[in-house]
Amino acid sequence: MLLVSGNFYFVKQSEIFKIMNLFLKLRNIIVGNWRNLTGYTSDEQRRRLDICNKCEHRIKYMGSYICDQCGCIIKSKVSVESEKCLMNKW
Repeated sequence: MLLVSGNFYFVKQSEIFKIMNLFLKLRNIIVGNWRNLTGYTSDEQRRRLDICNKCEHRIKYMGSYICDQCGCIIKSKVSVESEKCLMNKW
């Protein structure tokens, strides 16, 4: 049950998990982009970036390299520890 503006709504647990995952993904996008802007780097980020730079799914789009499988900006995604490669490369 969900309370919104004084009204109760019945929401499936699976829908709540979808919403939570969406907010977690949004958080990861913000963290990854912030780390890009501030110049943050780690050994793990460099390792992941080396793998992505050799990947057949890396494409250039509007000046940035993105993954054509997940649509993420590679440089941002590799800097977030909780992110995973959809192709299980890292």
